[in-house]
Parts: sequence; C-alpha cells; structure tokens
Amino acid sequence: MKFNPPPEWPSPPSGWKPEPGWQPDPSWPPLPAGWILWIDDDARSSAKPGNPGPYTATANAVGGASPGYSLRPQRGLFFAIAVFTAVTALGTIVGLGYWAYANWSAKKVVDDISKSIDSAALKIDPSGTWTGSHTGAADKVVLEISSSTQLSGAITYYGKNDSVICVESWTETSRDYNTIYVDEKRESGSDKCSDTEWKITVEGNTLTAEKNWDSTGKTDSSLSLHKSS
Repeated sequence: MKFNPPPEWPSPPSGWKPEPGWQPDPSWPPLPAGWILWIDDDARSSAKPGNPGPYTATANAVGGASPGYSLRPQRGLFFAIAVFTAVTALGTIVGLGYWAYANWSAKKVVDDISKSIDSAALKIDPSGTWTGSHTGAADKVVLEISSSTQLSGAITYYGKNDSVICVESWTETSRDYNTIYVDEKRESGSDKCSDTEWKITVEGNTLTAEKNWDSTGKTDSSLSLHKSS
C-alpha cells in the first residue's frame, strides 16, 4: 500500500509512515470527493477524484480518525531559520554600535590628551591682558585674551598719544603643541589695518607672534607682549 495525497496537498517526505493519532493539517484543502488515500502501487495512477477505480474508501480515507501527515516539522524549520536570521541581524547591529562607540571613545581620549598636552605646553593660562610692542606702525599694543581653551580675544593698536589706530579680533584656528595659529580681523579703526594670521608662541609671561599671512602681502612685522600681573 502507498500513501496517495491529492495534488493540492504537499508531497510527504521520502519513506514517510503515519504515526498513531496523526491528522492532515487543518490548513490543507479538503480531500476531493471519492479520493483514495491508500492504494496499491500499481493503481495509484488511476485513483482520481470521481474515479476511485477498483478500490473503495476504507477506514484509511479521510473522515474520522484516519492518520495523516503534518507540515509542523517544516514550520519548525522555518521558525528556526527566522530566529537565526533575527539573532544574526541583532548581533550585527550591536557589533556595529560597539565599533562606533569604541572609535568615538578612542578619538575623545586622544582629543583630551592633546588638549592636556597643549595646555601643559603653554605652562600658564594665557587668558588676561598682554601689553607690548609692534614692529609696524603702532607704538603700543594691548591684547585681551578672553578664552584660552580655544584662544580668542581682541587686540588694540595705539599710535602717538595713545590714539587708537584700530581694534581687531583674535580667533585661534589651530594648535600644534606650543605653537598657536590665530586669525586677526579688523573690527574698527583705520583702513590701513589688515587681516592677518599670526603664528604665536608663549614662554612663561612672554608672548611672541610672527606674521604667517597678511591681506596686504606684508609679513615682516611681529609682536612682543608681556602678561600684566
């Protein structure tokens, strides 16, 4: 005898034999009228709906407690694959998140160390008032540094009788150990004042600056300032 499922049902696994109590999956289509589930091997091709051939329905025909087979094992496999895929995706997401956090943490540590080195290299807090001389047209220079973490402030150039020539802003653009690069831009005063990039070094209470660039093309001036006590 051979199990003869209708075309609408899935084919049973090779060598499948029903276990006691098994029933066809409720989600399968109903058995066609007159369909024979168990036939002799040589009569399977003649068993069709409405044409049972020489065989008649027996206790093995669906209807009652006839045993059948189920797709539950296949569904279990699909469920296992779905769980594996979800766990793999979650692991990938967690791994990428950890990688991004580790890179961010490493960069932050490097930045913090760099800031510590830069601050230590300056040896003193540069914020405050600095006064001194300018090799150009100014007789006196006063620099007010308001922030030392990223150097910023304002510098005033004075001529004869303490007349203000111009006031310019200072903004740090980069720092390399104890060398600071600052952009100077005119805020008020004479048109002769130019936009400048200074290369600054601080040694103790002395600040020196050399022009690295100037909007007029002149780079031959310098500053020598001392911090007021």
